[in-house]
Amino acid sequence: MTDRVSLLRNEIQKGYTEGRIGHFTCTYPPHKVYSEITEDFDVRKVWADAGSDSESISLYFHVPFCKQRCSFCNLFMVTESHGAGLIDRYVDCLVREIEMYEPILAPCIGKHTTLYFGGGTPSVLSPKQLGRILGALNPLTSRSQVVEFTIEVAPETATFDYLAALRELGVTRVSLGVQSVDELEVRHFARQHTRAHVISLIEASMNLGFSTTNVDLIYGLASQTLPGWRKTLLAVLEHSPQCLSIYPLNVKPLTSLARPRSNGESSEADRPLFYSMYDSAVEILEAAGYEQQTRTLFFRGTDRYLNKANEAVGHPVKGFGAGAQSYAPHWHYRPGNSYRNAMTHLEAYISDTEASRFPARYAYKLNTEELQRRQIALSIRYKQFPLEPFKQCFGAGPEELFPDEFDALRQEALIDIRPSEILLTKKGLRYDNLVSTLFFSNRVRELLSEHQPARWSVERKHPTGR
Repeated sequence: MTDRVSLLRNEIQKGYTEGRIGHFTCTYPPHKVYSEITEDFDVRKVWADAGSDSESISLYFHVPFCKQRCSFCNLFMVTESHGAGLIDRYVDCLVREIEMYEPILAPCIGKHTTLYFGGGTPSVLSPKQLGRILGALNPLTSRSQVVEFTIEVAPETATFDYLAALRELGVTRVSLGVQSVDELEVRHFARQHTRAHVISLIEASMNLGFSTTNVDLIYGLASQTLPGWRKTLLAVLEHSPQCLSIYPLNVKPLTSLARPRSNGESSEADRPLFYSMYDSAVEILEAAGYEQQTRTLFFRGTDRYLNKANEAVGHPVKGFGAGAQSYAPHWHYRPGNSYRNAMTHLEAYISDTEASRFPARYAYKLNTEELQRRQIALSIRYKQFPLEPFKQCFGAGPEELFPDEFDALRQEALIDIRPSEILLTKKGLRYDNLVSTLFFSNRVRELLSEHQPARWSVERKHPTGR
């Protein structure tokens, strides 16, 4: 065993007992490493590299409005208390941004695409407002090209009629941000829905014939108990949604859950209870016929989450809206990236689009090595990581390019390397955050350490400087 493999194993082992339990890798590199763009940044050139792609570009729409801020949320959002006029103006800007990008994206949009409306709370938009945005897409992509259309829905904003209107608009995948059906826990999360309303929405979504109904749940709150968590899971499973996403609570800076409690205790469950909740969820969901795809994602039947699966294997994403990230072939960029200054960045986005300026202010350029790391960090979160797409992109297998990292993971029994795929073991799924972050480059770690110096180690060095 080389010195570097030993160092990597030590990093993993430290994470078993000291790492942040709630962390999971949703993208790479994280937006905190982006820097302000310079005058030579040109979105036309950025997307020219996409060429004519027979696969797809995913289209993401950021809707930054919410009824209130959840206690666990540090995302880019503003409350709808700013008024309906601001929301209407924002929809106008989304339409304008689509029009600006249409000649740029049309040559590379591909035969298939996925649409995703996230937030914030996109379900604060009326069906008419959503229809305006979709209408603006007609010159860019036809309805027949859309193979998956997802919208996030907060239960307190939705009714049966609203879901029916979404179905008429062509939505195929509804993601219900339930978080809990225990009404005391709902209040801890600063949400407003009731158990009865949530159950009625799950039933409505299933009856309306969406291809996929997903239910988001959160575990790891200090006030949760293992019996209570099991009860929440079983209550949802009675209605057999096609997909459950179970998220570990991640108490982030500046959120209300991060504030000191009067008794001095943490808002998070202790580590043994946290992992007991995860293990219990896996047991219950597998017994109910669900297949685990990632630490957080469980499916019943043959449904799959194409938007994220496509992103993991390197398909580009064009984000529209004030906080939307765009992933072009060699550049990642976004208009705004500040939780603290969300309103300022929202106003800047509106100002840019109303003046027909492309709304891009922060970016990060990825070289070939960073693209390799990205595809590994995102793909290896899945239980099965097929190797052929990676080899087609880069001319070699991931274990050939990063032998020390894969050797360390194998020795820790986190992965099983097969000729055509890499499999996460049960232990690997449990600790997938440690698996994926092992591939963060030294450059990215150094930039992240400026924000969280205690968390990101930059001591380990690859013999080639990586």
